Amino acid sequence: MQKPKLRVSLSVINFKEKALKTWGLEEWQGIDDPVKYVLFFGMYTLHDYDAYWYFEGDRIVFWCGSDILNTLNSPEFQRRLRLFPNAEHYCETEVEAENLRKLGIKPKIVPSFLEDVNDFDFNLSWEGEKHLWMCAHSGREEEYGVDLFLKMARKFPQMRFHIYGIYDWVGMEKTDNVIYHGQVSNTQLNEEISKFHCGFRGNEHEGFSEVPIKAILCGGYAITHIPFEKMWQFHNEEELEHLMTELENKKEMNKEGYKYWKNQLNRFPWCE
Repeated sequence: MQKPKLRVSLSVINFKEKALKTWGLEEWQGIDDPVKYVLFFGMYTLHDYDAYWYFEGDRIVFWCGSDILNTLNSPEFQRRLRLFPNAEHYCETEVEAENLRKLGIKPKIVPSFLEDVNDFDFNLSWEGEKHLWMCAHSGREEEYGVDLFLKMARKFPQMRFHIYGIYDWVGMEKTDNVIYHGQVSNTQLNEEISKFHCGFRGNEHEGFSEVPIKAILCGGYAITHIPFEKMWQFHNEEELEHLMTELENKKEMNKEGYKYWKNQLNRFPWCE
């Protein structure tokens, strides 16, 4: 297909440069920029739906996660989507696809990763204590599963638990094996997690998070609430505790997960 130009919602503007570079696209300059295809990255606000409405070419949508939930709660957004039944839609998980089908959309599921897989070293040491890591946002700790992560830290004091994105969670019990890293650069994050053995993602509805895939690209394992091939899934605290024990006993890198996922990312028609 002819490559589309990319329009990124302001709600996910931090991903714009990564998406342009990884997918090899140019940015759409608006309705005065004539082009056959535009790829709409994120559909969060009325401003996004205005651009979608006024564009006169063929529309492609890449759904990010919570924008789907916003649309499910907005009759006006749904009305505008129905005006263009021939638009192509992409999402990253079956959970997202299920909600898009409620909107009358038949999406294609394609996991994305907005970095170069070759920038990650598959060279993780399994000597000594095990390290787990996760990312979270302040005020949304339970959504990201920080509460479960801290429970596991108390049950497995011989392991180290790293939390990025927040500096503390007021009111939660402190333990010596939990390290809050706060906000760090992507370069620093990638360097530090290359030494960790497992990435944790507790979200129940979202796209394809970079946490589990980065963990696997470094040779580690990934624990997620949403099911993915070659990743460990949990439904409750008991299952998560069982996976912690399994991780504790691991002695070698996750070769199977690495081999599978390195070849499954960004398989979009505009990337071919």
